[in-house]
Amino acid sequence: MSTPRAATLAAIAWLLCSAAAAASPDDPLLLEIWINGHSDHIVATVAKRGGELWAKASDLQAAGVKVMPQEKTTDGLVAVTSLSGVTAKIVDTEQKLEIAAVKNRLAPQVFDLRAIPPQTQSTSAYGFIGAYNLAATVDNLGHLGNTSGIGAELGGTFFSPWATLTGNGIFEDDPGFSQATRLDTTLEFDQPGSLRAWLIGDAISGNLDWSRPVRFAGFQVATDFTLRPDLVTMPLPAFFGDAAVPSTVDVFVNAARVFETGMDQGPFEIDNIPVVTGSGQASIVVRDALGQETAVQLPYFASDALLQKGLSAYDFDAGFLRREYGINSFDYADPLAMGTWRYGLTNYLTIETHAEASQDTQLVGAGMAFFLGAYGVAQFDAAQSTSDQNGQRRGGTLVSASVSSQWRQFGAFGSVVATSGHYDDIASLDALPPPKLQFQAGGNVNLGHAGSLGIAWINIERDGETPSRLASASYSLSLADRWYFGTTGFYDCVNKVWAAELFLSIALDNGALAQASVRTGTHDDEVQAGVIKGADPDGGFGYRLTAATGDLDIDEAEATWIGPHGSIDAGLSSVNGQLSGRVLATGAVVAMDGGVYATQVPNGAVALVHAGEPGARIYRENREVAVADDDGDALITNLQPYAENRISVDPQDYKMTAILDTTQKTAVPRRRSGVIVDLAPIAHHPAVVVLAFADGTAPQPGSRVALDDGGAPLVVGRGGEIFFGDLDRPQHGAVQLGHGICRFSVSPPAVPKTDTIPTLGPVLCTKDPAT
Repeated sequence: MSTPRAATLAAIAWLLCSAAAAASPDDPLLLEIWINGHSDHIVATVAKRGGELWAKASDLQAAGVKVMPQEKTTDGLVAVTSLSGVTAKIVDTEQKLEIAAVKNRLAPQVFDLRAIPPQTQSTSAYGFIGAYNLAATVDNLGHLGNTSGIGAELGGTFFSPWATLTGNGIFEDDPGFSQATRLDTTLEFDQPGSLRAWLIGDAISGNLDWSRPVRFAGFQVATDFTLRPDLVTMPLPAFFGDAAVPSTVDVFVNAARVFETGMDQGPFEIDNIPVVTGSGQASIVVRDALGQETAVQLPYFASDALLQKGLSAYDFDAGFLRREYGINSFDYADPLAMGTWRYGLTNYLTIETHAEASQDTQLVGAGMAFFLGAYGVAQFDAAQSTSDQNGQRRGGTLVSASVSSQWRQFGAFGSVVATSGHYDDIASLDALPPPKLQFQAGGNVNLGHAGSLGIAWINIERDGETPSRLASASYSLSLADRWYFGTTGFYDCVNKVWAAELFLSIALDNGALAQASVRTGTHDDEVQAGVIKGADPDGGFGYRLTAATGDLDIDEAEATWIGPHGSIDAGLSSVNGQLSGRVLATGAVVAMDGGVYATQVPNGAVALVHAGEPGARIYRENREVAVADDDGDALITNLQPYAENRISVDPQDYKMTAILDTTQKTAVPRRRSGVIVDLAPIAHHPAVVVLAFADGTAPQPGSRVALDDGGAPLVVGRGGEIFFGDLDRPQHGAVQLGHGICRFSVSPPAVPKTDTIPTLGPVLCTKDPAT
């Protein structure tokens, strides 16, 4: 017997069939596009007109069919069946458009290996970091009063969520001389979202390879790529291939696999293969279902002299030139303005320009850096300057060219900077003028098991000065797992001076390094031997013992200790029997969130971790870095600014009565700042409540419990037990029974004297007579 529901369904089906039969064959259809037996689940509107199948070009391209601009109509439609190399038909029963296309009609499958995670908002608390570097020296321990001195380098940073204010200075007190000098004072604002940094105060100007930076005080706004450590600015290599059948592809860079995926038949493209600067070789291995393998070698050369296509960088500076930095605290002179701009015109060509202007000197220059394929990168620049000297205007020109290349085991570099006329820049106001000619060239070759060899030549010429022409060469060889041999030498072609050195080092079992060297040359000879063990930067002891003989007899002993609150370095030196000594102390003081903490000099940023448990171990990237103090807090340093730093604790370090909301949090601090990471337990009053009826029986396990305060529902366990994660106040609730409810009330337990979870009850659960 048919039911009313079945009759309704039959009527609907009859209406749909009637509508389909009555539909015009030219009405548009919604069909799934299949290309060569594969679908990316693209649904398109397909219409029949005059015997042709028409679809939107954008839908076909999304499905993987290549469409030329001339094949589209003005409204973006394409006659699918008229495309060369394409056949198409509609399969009504499966509501799909089947397309068979030749290879040159298929759009390549694109695999982008540059995985840029979504940017996480950086944060900062309020606080202060004070760093110190203290030194005490005695040039002659036999005459302490006349040869002893002290010095200090002090710096401080006030940080906040919106800016940092940094200042530093040096102090020196030697016999007959005492001076304190301010170095830099800078207010900094960072905008990671726009890769922009703003500086007010002392700064260093931006520059290109051929221009010279200067110190100034004023205003700077510049692109700062360090605000996004995950961002790769240089172009990365790409590969184009073709798979005859569905296959898998693996990408190796210098023998390390960096990517693997499956793909369909047809052309494919692998973009942004992750490499580091310099040369290397990428291997792309394609393997089909039958195990047939094809490997392609892709030599590459990557350089940060190039910017990715469309990427730009700029630096604008305005203020007053600073003179005698490190000697005078406030010596500011000529007003200046400087600007630098770079732009990736293509992945193979980056254009750049730089300009400077002061009261007496102006210059402008431009150039380019272009890709030489797997052979390297070349750069060309030119600049023109005008300056006023004693009331006379004069001009000059600069030309710069450089090339850096690496091919397999061979490498070469060369650069030349030449000036003509009276070329001047702003740096000339507080330093030597630019050289008339500066030429550098060199090369290296990796000989594999036979070692590596490098040579270099430097030639510098200035007006009115003796030119410098230096040639150097070096050779190194790993003799075994722990033995390392090398030799280096140079020759001064102008002064006819030469020097050469042979050295040997051996890694010892205790982590120390034994070294020996022989140096000879025009003016002196020396033989030296020693043992060095570096201190662990995470904390530990290191030492250095050396002895040398030659024109001078020198013996040195140095010990270094690095602790959680700072480091101490002490050394003794004897030169021809005269004994001298020094002691260095470095560290920092951090004040934030009401506490003051002594620590090592922080690099990057710091984090104050509220662990909430004395002695709890603190981990960064799953590596133990600190232990919580008596207040349950720990300060950790060396966090990477503007990057995700995973900080965690171990639940085993906490009492059973502690409830942790999470054991790990991610901190993204700003530069030279501090963040607060709260991992303290959210609850310290867990309890087990045992419910019972008046007759001594208990509610059924699995019964749901609703609390009157709207908290998360609980579940009754065996024997009427209910677990409260944090019973910090009186609670009232109701238990859902099979027929009705029962109600109960419970008060917080007393603080337990042991690390146990208290059990309360039996607590009466009174059945509601209304149910």
